[in-house]
Amino acid sequence: MNSAKNKLVLISLMMVFLVGLTGCAKPPFMGKMPPMPVEAMVLKATKVINSEIYQANLISRYSVVLQPQISGQVANIYARAGEHVKAGQLLMVIDKRKQESALNSSHASASAAKAALYNYQVQRKILESTFEYNKQMYERYKTLYTKNTVSKQDLEKYTDSYNKAQFDLEANAAQIEAQKAEIEKANFAIKEQEVQLQYYKITAPYGGVVGDIPAKVGNYVTTTTPLLSITQNDTLEINIGLPSEKVFDIKKGLSVEVLDNNNNVVSDSKISFVSPVIDKATQTILVKAIISNPKGILKADQSVKTRVVYSDAQGIMVPTGSVVNFGGQDFAYVINFKDKKPFVKQKPVKLGNIQNNQYVILGGLTQGEQIVTQGIQKLMDGAPVAIIERVKN
Repeated sequence: MNSAKNKLVLISLMMVFLVGLTGCAKPPFMGKMPPMPVEAMVLKATKVINSEIYQANLISRYSVVLQPQISGQVANIYARAGEHVKAGQLLMVIDKRKQESALNSSHASASAAKAALYNYQVQRKILESTFEYNKQMYERYKTLYTKNTVSKQDLEKYTDSYNKAQFDLEANAAQIEAQKAEIEKANFAIKEQEVQLQYYKITAPYGGVVGDIPAKVGNYVTTTTPLLSITQNDTLEINIGLPSEKVFDIKKGLSVEVLDNNNNVVSDSKISFVSPVIDKATQTILVKAIISNPKGILKADQSVKTRVVYSDAQGIMVPTGSVVNFGGQDFAYVINFKDKKPFVKQKPVKLGNIQNNQYVILGGLTQGEQIVTQGIQKLMDGAPVAIIERVKN
């Protein structure tokens, strides 16, 4: 019984020894199995983009909730929610009848003051003639009185007439100045009320899209009542919080891309602002960029996916399907040759991020090497292969 066991052990040891000799002569599996058909690719240097994807917020640089500068009842609403409006376009009117009545009253006051001024000015010409006549008579009788040719009573008569004419002229001058002041006051009121009248028209401060319109026709509104909102989406500001560990990579001029759900680029720009401080709570650095949005696809206050490109340089990229993982280590199958016969060798690789379904290779592979891109599922280290197609890099 023991003799049979010893023979079995001896046979096993001899087989292991023979396999070892075979392995020294040629790669494992060569000559033991038919070559596996695979597709291969020669590695070439290509443009490798170092980028990361982040969530960001879009902010309109021109967004306002319009409120009236006066109180009154909403008379008409000309804007519609979602409508594109131009700068200066009439959006809403508040009942202006009381203001128009006040303006008309001021115009009437100004007209009355102008008419009174005209009358006083006409009267002044008469008073000036009367004053000149009485002055001459007074001076004449004053001279005659010194020569004792007229009585004192006659002199006093013309003295009184002269003094009255002078008083009337001075009173007229005061009345003219008073009417001029009334006219100035009325004109000031007219200008002020004309300005006030413009407040009853609500117009767009700039072009944009009308948002919600909470005010309704007939509502009484005050200076604190929100009427409607206008947002300009043609250009938007994008705010991104980048992780603080990227502090040495962040700078003005880095490319920023806004992505859709399929990672297609919707709009792109460059970082124009980098915050000088790190947010203590989030440990992020705020960066900003201005993006163009002519078609209005993007909306203000929208949360979007963005890609920040930190750098681009020459490097190696491989299809994601050309990499396998065993025990937490990533490998690629590199094609080697023995006696002009191709076989594969597992080679550990260090992977970067994925770009267009390709891994960025950070280490393990070099330019000029040839790797398997299709058919790796059944491959093992040292397996012979037959290259049926070479994929262009």
